[in-house]
Amino acid sequence: MKSNNNILERDIRQRIYDFISKNQGLYLQEIITRMNIPKSTLRHHLNFLIKQDLIGTRKFYGYKRYYVCDKIGYQEKQLLDLMRSEVPRRIILWLILNEHTSQRELSKELEVHQTTIEFHLRKFLELDLIELSVYEKGIIHSLLNHVRIKKRNGNEKFYKFKNRELYRTIFNLLIKYKDSFEDKKVINDFYKAFNNGLKNTPKPLLYVNCFDEAIDEVIEQLFDVCPHPYHV
Repeated sequence: MKSNNNILERDIRQRIYDFISKNQGLYLQEIITRMNIPKSTLRHHLNFLIKQDLIGTRKFYGYKRYYVCDKIGYQEKQLLDLMRSEVPRRIILWLILNEHTSQRELSKELEVHQTTIEFHLRKFLELDLIELSVYEKGIIHSLLNHVRIKKRNGNEKFYKFKNRELYRTIFNLLIKYKDSFEDKKVINDFYKAFNNGLKNTPKPLLYVNCFDEAIDEVIEQLFDVCPHPYHV
């Protein structure tokens, strides 16, 4: 007959596995706080799950983050690593709504020091998530060859995501792990900006650049992430 301790251990391990599956990319202290499990107990069971190749870890920005193996792709892990940190998450959401943004603009709009913005943009470039915009005679070309006229101060550089698919991946991550983000204000602000873009122009840049198909479905999912009282 199996002991209660063994049953409890399996129950705890299942709870930990299920929790991480729904909250991919959290670091140890976040799991401890949210699950209310003593650190030593959590470490013990995490180590067991890691040895069984059920849970994996990634070190990012000095933190070891935990993922369920084989349930999330490499690029999704990269993006979640970033989105679990406040400043990178805000940069990502800003770049979605404002293709071709400079370091100076990000610093001003996000109210974050330029050296901090520069540090994170370098990391984005290293991860091959963003690239420099093509700037010719005051004109910047977008992903679908639309143009924007922007003034540049000296040798100011503008940044954009590397490809359109990144937009879709980010939206999917926001939707799939919506309950695991504690800072709802940032996502709500993003939703408001997105919704205002839909109201103010018949075909906003985000609409054109991000989605060729199923735009209505994606919008419905966004409303699900951040419900709007006037949306039916």
